[in-house]
Amino acid sequence: MKINFILIGVLFIACAVCGCSSQAKNRALSAVITEPSEASNIELQDAIASLVGQKQILIAKDAFTQNNSLTIERMAHRAQNGQLINGRVIEKPQLFYLVIRDGQCIVKNSESNEEKILQVTKCRVQ
Repeated sequence: MKINFILIGVLFIACAVCGCSSQAKNRALSAVITEPSEASNIELQDAIASLVGQKQILIAKDAFTQNNSLTIERMAHRAQNGQLINGRVIEKPQLFYLVIRDGQCIVKNSESNEEKILQVTKCRVQ
């Protein structure tokens, strides 16, 4: 009976240790871009546009180079005289994070948790 408790305890500890180590491998860590380029900017724009369901968006060339978050806000439509066409923009901005998991750079929509793996963009843990 005593041996059964010891055996169960050892198995429990072994499972807990294995479970923790496998979770740590798949954990996403905050990241920043290390080598910004025209190609990485285009890749980011395409990935984020896909995540928000738009054809095209415009982001700064230094996006994700200083920190791992980026806020995207819809541009207000204006007439040629500068007046807003549809009044105020009441849609809330969308927040995106750059993370690295298993050596891959990933851009993530914070609200939907959807992700896009970036093939060209180089990043490192922040």
